[in-house]
Amino acid sequence: MADVTAAGSGGAGLGTPGARWAFCAVWALGVLSEGIGATWGPPSAWRLLGYATALVGVLVTTTPGDRTLDRPRAVVVDLAMLASVGALLASGPEVERIWLFDFASYLGALLVARGNVIAGAAGSAVVILGGAGWGLAVAGPGPGVVGLVVTPIMALVVGFIWRAVLRRIVAQERLHRTEAARAELSAQLADEAAAADRRDLAEIGEEAGPLLARLAEGLPINERWRREIEVVEAGIRDRVRSPWLLGPALDATIADRRRAGLDVVLLGERPGPRQRIGGRLGTVLHDIVVGAERGSVTIRAVPPGRAAAVSVLLDDGETAPRLLLLDEDGQAVSRPTPSAG
Repeated sequence: MADVTAAGSGGAGLGTPGARWAFCAVWALGVLSEGIGATWGPPSAWRLLGYATALVGVLVTTTPGDRTLDRPRAVVVDLAMLASVGALLASGPEVERIWLFDFASYLGALLVARGNVIAGAAGSAVVILGGAGWGLAVAGPGPGVVGLVVTPIMALVVGFIWRAVLRRIVAQERLHRTEAARAELSAQLADEAAAADRRDLAEIGEEAGPLLARLAEGLPINERWRREIEVVEAGIRDRVRSPWLLGPALDATIADRRRAGLDVVLLGERPGPRQRIGGRLGTVLHDIVVGAERGSVTIRAVPPGRAAAVSVLLDDGETAPRLLLLDEDGQAVSRPTPSAG
């Protein structure tokens, strides 16, 4: 089943080849019908002009595209409609011969349906009022005048209904597609999160597996294995508390420094998709951890919206702790100075 799309609906479907051929066929059949049923002899030059301008209006109204007509084209349609009606009314006083009048008045309704509401309504109003005035002047009040203007009025009403219904359908379709896109995005994010969790669990299993196997076998735990358990436990804790700070090189460096007795703490879980620190910032953090010989290093991810991306607190237990602020590129950021109150 083909997808339902909003393509072409901006022009009410009138900018399609099918619409152009359909209205040209209606025009041709109407002209043929009038020619076959004519009792007034060969058509006058005025009437031929009316047919020609009506066809011009059809061709411009069905300009290919899925948007409303630009102003020059809308004006051309109005002029063609008025010229066709004017030529018809100038051709003679036969009020009952109204096919061309009706057909020309449809152009205003089609303009409204295509989205050129002001141009279509204005042109139709001129046609309706002009036709009514002409009918009253030629034949006086009566059924003939009513029959002359009732079709243009109904066509204009249908044009507005067509436009309103189409706008509602398109709005509902867009809302449906928006909701479907949101649901699809939510499902995709959920799948990605689940896949990331599975990868984390697999990596944790690889790290903790040998230690758990040793414990399961009942082998003695010496100081080296106790230290390894602490390192692995700290790495797992890092994944939970700050997964956005992990990276292969930094991960290995932190583990090595922990084995050497350095206390490394990762904090500050960042909202949003998981992303591993790399590039210049990862290199700077790697160098900081490698350069710390004793004490503790606390690396904290700063919430988004601030100049710094990461804060690093260095405490060797002997000198005053030092706080470093780094941006996404690993450049040092000055600490904000409190404003004087």
